[in-house]
Amino acid sequence: MRPLYRRSVYSEIHTLSLLGFLFGVVYGMFSLALPILSDGIFSTIGWIGIVFAIPELFGVFADVPIGAFASHFGRRRAILLSGTLLAASAALFMIFRSPLIFLVLLIFYELATQLFIIPADAEAMALTPNTHAGRINGMIEGLHNFGYSLGPIAVGVAMFFGMRAVFAVIFGISVLLVLTSVRFSSGLRPHESFRRSFLDVLKKDHVFQKSFHEFLLLRFKGVFLVFAFFIFAFHWGFIAIAEPLYTKALGLSELAIGLVYAGFTLPILFIGIIAGKFIDRNGGGQNSIGYRNFFDGNINHRIWCI
Repeated sequence: MRPLYRRSVYSEIHTLSLLGFLFGVVYGMFSLALPILSDGIFSTIGWIGIVFAIPELFGVFADVPIGAFASHFGRRRAILLSGTLLAASAALFMIFRSPLIFLVLLIFYELATQLFIIPADAEAMALTPNTHAGRINGMIEGLHNFGYSLGPIAVGVAMFFGMRAVFAVIFGISVLLVLTSVRFSSGLRPHESFRRSFLDVLKKDHVFQKSFHEFLLLRFKGVFLVFAFFIFAFHWGFIAIAEPLYTKALGLSELAIGLVYAGFTLPILFIGIIAGKFIDRNGGGQNSIGYRNFFDGNINHRIWCI
């Protein structure tokens, strides 16, 4: 039974890796396309920074409840819901160009991305054997980052046919993400309904108090990780907004813009795999993943746009 069990688990890990790759492509395409789209909607780069900051600040208060919601609703069902919302976001960005609607859609898109990232990280922790946590997590993250690198290149190619073509491609890949999620979530035990899960998080779980208490238990390590992630996120957030607008202002071709953006992300693919092996060799596999998940879902990467 043990070999059969291990085959089943590794098959699920492979499916989760594929989901991470597809999400990475969608996320990478959105990350390049949205700043370029916003440049045609808002008059100054200052307004663009503020508009992109508002959904991220909103995410400060949404990320922790999303983790609790996924526990009630089902992590895999949450991933399926995320793919559906990403497809809807792409379709709506294709249609609407109003500044106010753009801001509302950005908030909607922010929720959709976190509905994938947080449950997927938790699912990876649940599936990963302790002895290989770092290596397997590095592989999953590496495939996600590889997809994230391909996304901007896909945007550069699709932009030859216009911005609506870009979001049409994002919509198609999001549908593929949904179909893969359906297979990944099939045969699971029943979970709570969407409404019941939402009400439990709202009224019973007290997620903010519990998360803050757990953070205090980390002491100096927690403060250090907050600082490290904040610096990294501030740096990356500046690049994420400024690079597409700067390369566009230089007059580079659409494909060149995508290649430049991909160049910032591709090295992370190799760093993640190497870091995973290092963690397995030196200990701390599941804990290190857990620390990253906690801070990735909180305030560290949420105020960079301002």
